[in-house]
This record gives sequence, structure tokens and C-alpha cells, in this order.
Amino acid sequence: MPLTKRHSGLTLYKHFMNTIAKSPSLRFGHIVVLFLVQSSVFGQSNFVVTPNLAFQTSFPSKESYQYQVFASTNLASWFPAAPIQVSTGGVQTLTFPMSNTHEYYRVQETLPNFTNRIVGLTNIYFDNAFFTTTGATGTISGFRAISAAYGLNDYIQSAFSFDLAQQTISLNHILVSTNLGPDCDQTAYFINGTNSAVLLTNGASVLAADTSQTITSTGQVMNFNLKPGQVLTVNITALNYTNQLIFNGPNGLAETNTFFPLSVGNYYYQILKSAIFPGAYTLKFVPKGVASESVSFSFHNRNSHTLVTLTNNMNLSTSVTPYDYDYSKFQVHLNAGQILTLGATDNNGATLALYNSLGVRLLSSSAIPLIYSAPTAGTYYVIYFQDDLQAHAYSTTVSISP
Repeated sequence: MPLTKRHSGLTLYKHFMNTIAKSPSLRFGHIVVLFLVQSSVFGQSNFVVTPNLAFQTSFPSKESYQYQVFASTNLASWFPAAPIQVSTGGVQTLTFPMSNTHEYYRVQETLPNFTNRIVGLTNIYFDNAFFTTTGATGTISGFRAISAAYGLNDYIQSAFSFDLAQQTISLNHILVSTNLGPDCDQTAYFINGTNSAVLLTNGASVLAADTSQTITSTGQVMNFNLKPGQVLTVNITALNYTNQLIFNGPNGLAETNTFFPLSVGNYYYQILKSAIFPGAYTLKFVPKGVASESVSFSFHNRNSHTLVTLTNNMNLSTSVTPYDYDYSKFQVHLNAGQILTLGATDNNGATLALYNSLGVRLLSSSAIPLIYSAPTAGTYYVIYFQDDLQAHAYSTTVSISP
């Protein structure tokens, strides 16, 4: 029945009730019927309110579950009557247009879409995350969340898009590396992770880490597995022709770097992607202009030290290798007002850096003592690393006072 000025609110209400009485499939909690007449808003001749036939229902819902209204004229064929809505929990209210007064309606509930929603989210931390963007889309990597399924030890990465009309940012294609633990300086240094060596297979040959290797490269694929938190770094010591170093990993990870011929005594160093997501990785040298060439290199798991807990008056002793940004890692619990003091490093090529529980750098020192007064109680992390491609050793007595 068309909605016009001649139909009274009572007549319209009776018509709806007669329709509903004949529709046993309706299971709505309550019905709201709104009767509108076409009118112009005062002072705005180009703004017109047009009446329309609509239906509204409310019902208990589950947080993050999806709800959609479907309509049918014959109880056999059903079509969407309204867009999918994601519930925030509690009572869900759906309002949708009615194209025919002789229709049946039902609501469909579906599970949350875990690729674009974090269920039971109570807090989120972007403190140590980093963003990469292209136009109105991008990726947020390394944020943390407190939710029904995830905690601060879980590393979250998600694509996002900006809706120009709604002017909102929405997540999509969420990936989670569970129990990865804290990462400092945006995945530069992992606190958790195995300290076992990485093995690289070149055909039938198994290449050991921390040892100079020479291979004949034709662009063949070399395979290795990385566990969570492992970081592969490569030093190239002999290269006669231009080569592309191609690195691939899980979830579409891909990186290509070009290296030019090396003169005697020089070398290249390259930190490959960290194993945020564990699994199978590949590496290959692709020579340019020749069918094959001899390549000399070595490789190392940069996260090769066991995590050590610092206590007052303990003797801290460690060392790092010449591989780029090799590091040792420590943790310490400080109460509010306590002061942590560590002795100076040997020179400006080695650094001590202090981080909060989310991996955000708070303080660093080179060749001077590291002294930090904790503003709040919590767990803090210390990283000792080199950035001059030289081996370093360090020892000090830890002081925590009072």
C-alpha cells in the first residue's frame, strides 16, 4: 500500500498488524511504525523530507557477531533487506526499508569475521607500531591489543583502508603472531626467540651458520626455516658480478636487493627480514650478465643470546659478533623510583639501550654509564648492541637502588 497523506496513522498501523498476523516467520521483539508526510524544512527550500516505509526491530546480540535482515515474499526465496551490521554487544537495533507490505522477514546471525575484527577488544597499543602507506591504504605492523584472544605477547599486523565518504579507518586482513613476545625498536630486537643457529640448504648441501661459505650461484633457491624471533643477517665477502639477493617468506613476504661487484677486502652486510611469522623461507643469489658465478658469504642468527634477568650486584658479562647490529638482551623488574645503573660500554661502537614493556626506547648510552630512574613499576628491557661491524665485549656490576 503506497504511503500518502490520505492514510491516517491508525489505518497504517492496522495494515501492518494484519500483515504481521499473517507472517509466522516474524520473530522480532517489538515493532516501531513511523508515519511521515512529505514536507519542506523551514528556511531550506532545497531540503525535502520524503516519507518511506520502514521496519525496526531490536533483539539481544553478541559482540562482534554479524547480523543481516533478509526478506521474502514466498518463504522460499530470500534476499538481503539491509546491509550486514556488526554488533558491539547488548541490544542490537536494525532499521530497514520495506519495499512490499506483504513480505516476511528474518535476521541471520553469523560468526565474527576474524580477518577484520579483534573480538572482545578492551585496549590497544600503537606505541611501538610502524605504518606503511600507499594512498588511502596501508599496513600497521607491530601493534598490541588486550582482547578475548590476544595479549601483549601477541604481535598484530593488519592492512587498513581509509573510507573517504565516512572518513573512518578500518582494519582488514589481520595477521597475528602469537606468543612472539616484546620487540624493541620496531622488530630490530626481539626479547623472546630461540638462540639456535640457522641452517641453510643449497641443494643437497647443508650450510652451517657463522662459517664462511662459497657457492656457485646460478640463481638456485636455498631454503631455511626460521623460528619466531630469529633474525637472519648475511655478510657477502666475494662477488665478481652484479647480483640480486632475493628473499621470500610466509604471508607473501618478499624483498630484493642489488649488490655490485666487490673489490678485494671489502664486503656487504645485509639484515634480512625478522621471523615475525615462523616458517619456511628462501634465499637466492641471481647473477646478472653471466650464467653463474662464485659467491662467498656467511650468515648468522642475530637473536642468538639467551635472555638474562638482571638483579642488584650481579656481574653482567656478554659479547657480540661483527654481524650487523648483533645484540645481547636482558630484562629487569623495577619498582617506581628505583634507579638502574650499568657501567659504560667500551667505545662509541657499542650501545646500551633501555626499553619499556612495549619495546619503546626510553634511554641509550655509548661510552658513558646508563642511569635510569623508573617512573612506574614494571618490566624493562636492556639491549647491548654494536653498530660498527666489530666484535665487542662488555662487563659491569649491576646496581639497582634503593
